[in-house]
Amino acid sequence: MIPELLRPRSHLLVRQTTGAGKTFAVLCTLLSLAIQEHRLLTTKLKHTSAEAFDVQALNTLVVVPNRELALQMGQWASDLLEHAYPQMSRGKLVQWFVSGSEYEIAQRKYLKRHGAPAIVLGTPRALLELTSGRSAVMTATAPRMLQQLDRSQDSEAYVRQLIR
Repeated sequence: MIPELLRPRSHLLVRQTTGAGKTFAVLCTLLSLAIQEHRLLTTKLKHTSAEAFDVQALNTLVVVPNRELALQMGQWASDLLEHAYPQMSRGKLVQWFVSGSEYEIAQRKYLKRHGAPAIVLGTPRALLELTSGRSAVMTATAPRMLQQLDRSQDSEAYVRQLIR
């Protein structure tokens, strides 16, 4: 699965039982791609770290079906980056967004402080709220988009609006 995810313009459908590690494998691959790209920009192309993060902004959009999964992926990303790459700015690499007033204010403040990260993950509704209307705080222009779907019709409707 991971080699296919690393291939440009690849399409991948994975079906496996819950707990098999699909989501974790995808997250690790995306973090690896973002870190590799950052290194390329800073070493070979001689960008400063800040310039490299600006180039990488909103490179990957990950749409997940529910708040729990978004929060779990966000925690995994934070833990992995803290231990494996403590010098890198987590806020510039990955941020996650879910609906709910207890989360939204903090998420918007974090986004304003760090700017758009390389990887944005969240629920369809939260991502749609961030990218549309008068309260838009970022644009959805990611060249790489992943969806993890459940059987919810609500998720499908929000994803359709998001990718328009």
